[in-house]
Amino acid sequence: MKISKIYSENNKPVLSFEIFPPKRKQSQTKKDLNNLLETVKNLSTLNPDFISVTYGAGGTDSEGSFKVSKYIKEKGIVALPHFTSIGYPSEKIHSYLQILKGSGFENILALRGDLPKNPTEADMIWKDFLHATDLIKIIKKDFPSLCIGGAAYPEGHQESRYDGQDLEIMKLKQELGVEFFLTQLFFNNDSFLRFLEIVRNHGITVPIGAGVMPLMSPKFVDKTLELSGTELPKELEQVYNDYKDDELEFQKRTIDFTIRQVNDLFKRGVDGVHLYTMNRYLPVKDIVKNLNIKNIAG
Repeated sequence: MKISKIYSENNKPVLSFEIFPPKRKQSQTKKDLNNLLETVKNLSTLNPDFISVTYGAGGTDSEGSFKVSKYIKEKGIVALPHFTSIGYPSEKIHSYLQILKGSGFENILALRGDLPKNPTEADMIWKDFLHATDLIKIIKKDFPSLCIGGAAYPEGHQESRYDGQDLEIMKLKQELGVEFFLTQLFFNNDSFLRFLEIVRNHGITVPIGAGVMPLMSPKFVDKTLELSGTELPKELEQVYNDYKDDELEFQKRTIDFTIRQVNDLFKRGVDGVHLYTMNRYLPVKDIVKNLNIKNIAG
C-alpha cells in the first residue's frame, strides 16, 4: 500500500518505526543481520503502519537495506526503503530504483544524505545530487508509480543559509511530487506545532509524520544532538546530568518522557509519529503499550 493512502485512510494517527541495517565492516557477520531481523519480527507485533529502513550514502549499506526492507514486506508490513543519493552519479541511480520497483516496493524516502567532509576527486560524483530535489525529479519522471516521501526539519536544517529556506525547499519538494514528509527528531512539541502552523499556512498540504527519538543511552546523547542540531529540553537535560552514569534509570526516565511526548502529539492532532527505534524492541514496546490510541498494538 502507498503510504500516502495510509495517511489518508487511517481513522487514527499513523504510527511508524525507523530501523537501520548493520553497518558494512569487516567484522560484520551474518549474526548481525539475523539479530536485526529478529528485532524487526518483534517490532512487527506492535502493528506499525509502516517501517522505514535507512540507506548509507553511495550504497554503502545497500545490500543490507534491501534485505531488511524485503523482510519487512514479507512480514506483511508496509516497508519504506530510504534512498540516499550522495555518492551516485546520475547514470547509476536507475539501477537501484528499478530493483526496488521490480521487487514490488511502492514507497521510497528520497534523501540527499551527508556531504563528504573532505571529498577526494573520486568522491566528486556526489556533485550530481547536491539536493534531495535532484533525486525527487528523477523518481517522479522515471518511476511515477512510486510514492515519494521527503525529509523535513522543524527546527531548521543545519545547512540552511537564511530564514525561510527550509520552507521554500519543503514546498518545492511537494511541487515535485513528494506525497508525505517525515521530520527530523525534536523534543519540543510546542515548537513542532508552530512549525506545522507555518508550513500549512504556506500551502504545504501533504501529511507530515513527527520524528520522535527515545534517548536509549546517555552515551549517545551528545552525538544525537550534534547530528540532529536539536536541543534538549530542561527536563531531559536534568535527567542526563543526574543519571549519565546510570543507564537503566536514565532510560526509564527518558522512555517516560517519550510516552508523554507522543501522547501529547496524538492529543493535539498530528498526522502521525515516526519513532526512531535505534533497533531496540523492548523500549519501543514499552512506549507503544502506553500510548493513548486505540488499536495500535495487538
